[in-house]
Amino acid sequence: MRDTKTLDCLTTLQFKNFEANERWCKLVRDDYLYNHDTEIIMNFARRWAKIIQYLMKNENAQFKDIVVSSAVEANIDNAVTKSHAQKAIDLLIDIWQYGDILQEWTNNGGRDTIINLF
Repeated sequence: MRDTKTLDCLTTLQFKNFEANERWCKLVRDDYLYNHDTEIIMNFARRWAKIIQYLMKNENAQFKDIVVSSAVEANIDNAVTKSHAQKAIDLLIDIWQYGDILQEWTNNGGRDTIINLF
């Protein structure tokens, strides 16, 4: 299964902890439906994280080998800008189970790699 929309529907976003899940839910309740930029950021972040999760679990892929290609794949609406990508990175670092790995990767130059895709 590599259809991004199907993968998005069938994969559960993995959070760092209960509080991270609550922060995500609060964003959904407070901003998602009322702010177009927040909607783009959250859709991109969610899809990107789920693609990475799927590939790591089902294809034994290494994070460093898929982080860039999965970001491109997650931009199915072609609506992500540099600003959206920056905010999605920060959001995922904060709430996602693999946020610490993403943080380490971005600290080693990866942030610019992702942002410059858009």
